[in-house]
Amino acid sequence: MAAEAERSSHVPKVRIFVGWQSRSTTEYGSEGALMVYRIVYLIFVSAGVLYSTQSLASPGSTDGGSPAHLQFGIEAVTDFPLQTGVGASIEWPHRIQLTTSIGRMPRMYLETINDVSLAAGWYGESTANLITSALDNAFVWRTRLGWRPWPESSFYCATGLTRARLDGGLGDTDAAIAVTGASAESGEQSAAGLEIDTTMYMLDTEFGWRFFVWERLAVRVAIGAAFTVSSDSVVRANWTPRPRGEAATRRLESGSEAYLNDTIETYVHTVTATTGLGWFF
Repeated sequence: MAAEAERSSHVPKVRIFVGWQSRSTTEYGSEGALMVYRIVYLIFVSAGVLYSTQSLASPGSTDGGSPAHLQFGIEAVTDFPLQTGVGASIEWPHRIQLTTSIGRMPRMYLETINDVSLAAGWYGESTANLITSALDNAFVWRTRLGWRPWPESSFYCATGLTRARLDGGLGDTDAAIAVTGASAESGEQSAAGLEIDTTMYMLDTEFGWRFFVWERLAVRVAIGAAFTVSSDSVVRANWTPRPRGEAATRRLESGSEAYLNDTIETYVHTVTATTGLGWFF
């Protein structure tokens, strides 16, 4: 019943945090978030237009923009609100790019996703706590294939896959009980909490600019979006249930798994803002 009550208060499930979305977002109380995304979007577009109109030749290029040979670079990168980490990229002579990065999802980034969702009324506090337990400090791996369409421009576009994984836990079962409506054993057993193992996959797209500020030192800025397409959660109780309570415990585990997967796949979609500082060899 609790799960149904929370679900019934939700707005329709098609929700993406895009900066150019208008009426359907502001109607649900996230006008401030919408304005922030629009400002970020305009800043990156303006910066990209200014830099892409300059002569931004890559190191080792022969035509002012296309590298004469394969280029390899490493960078420190942050993809807000998904990860902060390190990455590597390769660009071939025909300006085809392959980039990959690994990092962690900081709690501050995850709280941003939850804050926007709570302000918009997409889910409640109990769900936010469960998502935090599932994704806090998750290990994130992103891989994208991109292309620089114009030799004289630093502008690029890319698309790829993001994988986030966490082996975490929920300190007590209250949040899981609140959102699933399932019951658990009372006493010390249920107070032991739940173990949560979540793996989520996102399809992402990105538009950005990489420009060289000094010799082989490059700065990259980009705006993009990431859309969750799959979530696989495994929830296990941190206690051995007694025979009388085993069925209830298993219902709590399976209910939490289903609820987490459904919520992450439905609501964890976000605009991304990327900044990177790298060195090319």
